[in-house]
Amino acid sequence: MHKGERFRLVAVIGLVIALMSAGFAIAGDTFDEPQDEPTTCVPVDDTIEDGEEPVEGEEPVEGEEPVEGEEPEECEEGDDTDEAEEPADDEAEEGDEVAALEPSDERIAECMTAAGMEGEVAPEEKPVLGDDLKGLENAISHVLWNCIRNDNDGLVNALEHLSANLERKELRDEAKEERKAEREAVKSERKAEREAVKSERKAEHEAAKAARELARAS
Repeated sequence: MHKGERFRLVAVIGLVIALMSAGFAIAGDTFDEPQDEPTTCVPVDDTIEDGEEPVEGEEPVEGEEPVEGEEPEECEEGDDTDEAEEPADDEAEEGDEVAALEPSDERIAECMTAAGMEGEVAPEEKPVLGDDLKGLENAISHVLWNCIRNDNDGLVNALEHLSANLERKELRDEAKEERKAEREAVKSERKAEREAVKSERKAEHEAAKAARELARAS
């Protein structure tokens, strides 16, 4: 009996302690929650009373006069010196062109000799693309035109090389024509021989035919 009473007493005490602990926990949560406080709005009066100055940084109202002491900025005039100098440059270029278009007789003779045209008349008109000249002859005509009107030794050397190349080309063309003529001659000779053999055979055939006819007639 004593053991059963002790067990019940211990169980009751444990239950009481558990209930007290739960009550304390609920009470603590209640005290931790803050209470909502009412929010009050303070009205702000933005109107400017009579006599007060506007706040700095505000833009002036339309129609206000500019502040005294300030003068409108004047536009600076452009510098026309460069434009005035351009005609002088153009005149210098035109002078160079005129000087280039008046070649000396020595220069003409030098360029014509380099081009392999010594003793011939120098060209008076600039060659145009699409002329009858082709290849080296076309190149020589253009270089010769520039050589006569420009004092440049490089153009003379270029003409000499082009003229030498043209001469070699002409020699090759002549040799080619000679070989072609020789081939044509051999071909014609062989053709003549074949025609002669053919005519001889035809004559023999006609003679044999005439002999057979004569034999049958006799």
